[in-house]
Amino acid sequence: MAARLLLLFFLAVAAQEAPETLPIDGDKSLQLVQVIWRHGDRSPTTTCATDPIQDDQWIFGGGGWGQLSPIGMQQHVELGVKLRKRYIDTGFLSPHYRADEVYFRSTDLNRTLLSAISNTIGMYGQGSAVKGIWGNIPDFGPDSNYTWPAFYIPIPIHTTVNPTDFCGNPDAKCPRHEHLRKMAEETPDFVALLNDENNKKIFALLTEKCGKPYNYENLWEVVDAFFIERAYNKTNPAWMTDDLYVDLFDLNNQVQDFVNGIGIPPVNGLDLSAEIRRIRSGAMFNLFNDHISQKRDCVAKTGVNCSQWMKGLKYFVYSAHDTTLYAYLTALNSEKLVIKDGGYPHYSAAVITEYWRDRAGNDYVKFVYHNGYQDGFTVFTDQVPICNGSHIYCPLENYRKLAAELSFAKWGGLPEVMCKDLGVTAPSPTPIQTQREDPPPANVAEQGQLGLILTVVSLLASMLRLL
Repeated sequence: MAARLLLLFFLAVAAQEAPETLPIDGDKSLQLVQVIWRHGDRSPTTTCATDPIQDDQWIFGGGGWGQLSPIGMQQHVELGVKLRKRYIDTGFLSPHYRADEVYFRSTDLNRTLLSAISNTIGMYGQGSAVKGIWGNIPDFGPDSNYTWPAFYIPIPIHTTVNPTDFCGNPDAKCPRHEHLRKMAEETPDFVALLNDENNKKIFALLTEKCGKPYNYENLWEVVDAFFIERAYNKTNPAWMTDDLYVDLFDLNNQVQDFVNGIGIPPVNGLDLSAEIRRIRSGAMFNLFNDHISQKRDCVAKTGVNCSQWMKGLKYFVYSAHDTTLYAYLTALNSEKLVIKDGGYPHYSAAVITEYWRDRAGNDYVKFVYHNGYQDGFTVFTDQVPICNGSHIYCPLENYRKLAAELSFAKWGGLPEVMCKDLGVTAPSPTPIQTQREDPPPANVAEQGQLGLILTVVSLLASMLRLL
């Protein structure tokens, strides 16, 4: 009895000292992590034609509009370090980069691609370099004229063209999206917003001062440009007063809610909010759901839907934009609860969807948010309505039901087919049918915790025999 009590004591102490994010929580174990993050700090993507601060004054990141700054690079190195602590230092991922464990994908823009590269430096470049023919970087030797950059581990970043990237770009080319938005423009609340006298004055002033027509669709250009100029201590034009600046931000936040389908009433029996959310977030949501479904089959060893790639995959990333994160949060009906200060997600913000499984074969998802480069990770599962108040772990079935509502099953699972459909009939929820992705196959690399546990128990038992 004394030996058993002592063994239990040692195990209890070990459990208390275990990191909070250890990939085992009671009878649950972490199986798959999927991350969407926003790129880091950047230059404006455009500005007023009359603004004296044009693209030639933004020289970092190769120069020009929309380029990642050194600050943005640093923000993602720091996020990468945080992710390393959460998933590598706790034993979920291998300490060195393994191609079969991780997969990085990005929208096809410099700032998101470079953010992904910066992030991998933080996650894998901090002391994980292995030189030589069997390592992950070359060893040029002491007599070579060449050197390898410190902390840089080359990791592939996959991408696809931006206009048809329905996962990473919520504003991908889609005639159905435009058709539904035009319908939404005629709803009473939005008509009232545009006809508000103060808002009409704002659009008229921007049109006058900037030399081209401004409306709700391009308002963000001015807000974005002057926000970044102020962040870099550049002087805004005299007409851009502090009061106008605040009014612009407030109006833009209301417009962005409309763009994301928030608060739009049904029109002729069509749920415009649901349809717009489907277009903006359905591809990403169902991509994640499909990955979880495959991983579940791999873990359960059913062999039904388990690809060679998914057997080893543990960490999937999409380097994207504030619009991407906001669309995903909007699909969860959590955007206002998660982004405490309103507006869109900050630079290097991230939404993490973790897939967990317990010993009884029950499946769960956990939702985690990274607000910005100065913040840590916060679990927000309890702020996701589909989780029905679950504090940390949300039943996977609830996530799958929402994925079905957001799917393109009516159009054969293809967003490009859906985008050509200008009909106004709302499709009913259908069985889950998701968009599939076929990356190159990789070697199997399951990193279990069972061996470590058995080793510890065996060691403790040996110690007890000596007592």
